[in-house]
Amino acid sequence: MTVLLSMTSAEVQVSPGGEAVCSVEIRNVGFVVDHFSIELIGDFADWADIEPKVVNLLPDSEVTAQITFKPPETSAVLAGEKPFAVRVTSREDPESSVVEEGTVTVDSFTKISAEFTPKGSRGSRKGRHRLAIDNEGNIPTRVDITLLDPEQQLDFSIKQRWVVTEPGTATLIPVKAIPKKRFLKGPPKTHPFQASVTGKGFDTVTADAVMVQEQIFPKWLPTALVALVALAILFAVLWLTVLHPVLKSEARQAAAAQASELSQGVAQASQQAANASQNAQAALNATGATPVPSSPAAPSSGSSGAPNGQQQGGGTTGGDGASTGGGAGSGSTPGGGGSGGDGGSSGQPTPAAPTPVDFTLRTFVPAGNGGTFKTFSYTAPKGKTLLIYDFVLSNPNGDTGNLEVRRGNVMLMPFGLENFRTQDQNFTQPIKIPAGQPVVLAVDCHNESRACTPAAYFSGQLQ
Repeated sequence: MTVLLSMTSAEVQVSPGGEAVCSVEIRNVGFVVDHFSIELIGDFADWADIEPKVVNLLPDSEVTAQITFKPPETSAVLAGEKPFAVRVTSREDPESSVVEEGTVTVDSFTKISAEFTPKGSRGSRKGRHRLAIDNEGNIPTRVDITLLDPEQQLDFSIKQRWVVTEPGTATLIPVKAIPKKRFLKGPPKTHPFQASVTGKGFDTVTADAVMVQEQIFPKWLPTALVALVALAILFAVLWLTVLHPVLKSEARQAAAAQASELSQGVAQASQQAANASQNAQAALNATGATPVPSSPAAPSSGSSGAPNGQQQGGGTTGGDGASTGGGAGSGSTPGGGGSGGDGGSSGQPTPAAPTPVDFTLRTFVPAGNGGTFKTFSYTAPKGKTLLIYDFVLSNPNGDTGNLEVRRGNVMLMPFGLENFRTQDQNFTQPIKIPAGQPVVLAVDCHNESRACTPAAYFSGQLQ
């Protein structure tokens, strides 16, 4: 061994945003002038350093090196003990390197922020908001949420009244603002409200929002009613001046045609009856029989007015779903066909109503993986189609890199992490995720030292 190493203190304590120093003494116990490399070992490359890093020492001489710890006041450096070590390597005798170990304790701090997204909403029955709570400290922190309405005009619906937030994460909590009184018609009413976030270790944080209450009757209803009345008047005028006379004329023509056909049928039947009577009289005269006085009678529906009991058959009208036509008479006059009734109809099943759904995808992608996407996904229950009407992206730590929202393997929307802290996307026509396919959040982290932790909140319907 050609070097001795000693540390003034093996335990160091430092506060985030502060500085702590530890000294290390290095002695050359060899017999020649030697070149020594000094190396600091530990998971704190961004906030710890040692100087000098190389020294030349004469035999039996020594030098003091200083380790400086400067942890930033961010959630990237968690509170607690972290081991470190100093290694000194001799150029003359590389195999006899010396290592001295110690620990550095990072103090805890708490920092909470909150905001509503969106800050304003409109509706006649309720307004939808999301309370985003960011934990920018370095320890898990419980927060309690209180919703305040200074005008006492709103009721609130919130899924969680308290939550434990992890360091470096954003927690999204849905909030509904519901007016206590509604009105059918009138100007909009503005209802401001506030969320108060309290907890141990930090001052009370507030977030403000506004719900604009609108009338129950939609604004387009009066215009639609006027248009409907105008259409009714137009139809009435058309009926009286065009449609009704045309239909009446066509009905008269049809009735005249039917009467003409009936008259022709009666004339043909009378002629046939007269011919039959003459033939019968001729036969009687040939045999010497006494003729029977006869006179032709006009045929009538359902009577034997034709010769030899010949009868004109009539059709019958069928009931719903089918009709029965009349048969031909026993004489020479054909029977009239009956008319069919209305066909039946079969019912269609009423589709089930959609089910509201919302969920959050949180991510954790280690630094140093630039160019590689890591995915986090959610799949709807079996047989269900997911309709996404809006989503909110959160990047509280200002991570850098790329983020993609995907449907399975298909990229839907790309984002640059450095371009936003909170991104709200709403859709008139929803994004449709077919049954069996997942919603995917893909992250490509470009941070140099700390992990990327963006998150996304989705809301929509299952059908």
